Amino acid sequence: GMYKELARRCREEGLDFSKVHRVNLDEYVGLEGTHDQSYRYFMNTNLFDHININKTNTYVPNGLEEDSEKACRRRKPGRLSSALLRQSGRTAVIFRRR
Repeated sequence: GMYKELARRCREEGLDFSKVHRVNLDEYVGLEGTHDQSYRYFMNTNLFDHININKTNTYVPNGLEEDSEKACRRRKPGRLSSALLRQSGRTAVIFRRR
């Protein structure tokens, strides 16, 4: 799939993710990021652990946050607004370079 190809290109061709900021909009309510069914865990094991991205530059909402709107707003300044992205009714995944 796409994540395996990105990891291969990073490893074999020098594709650089060191300045990439990744925003994911989905997470399962009630799951910690370390739970094997969480989206954070999925992203770590399928992509982030295999490329040279700084994990502090990745965002996945906190599944343990009781207030889901608050969880969606909790991101570093300068990121694209998750509220605007959710208007399309589709899941959005964004790679953003600084």
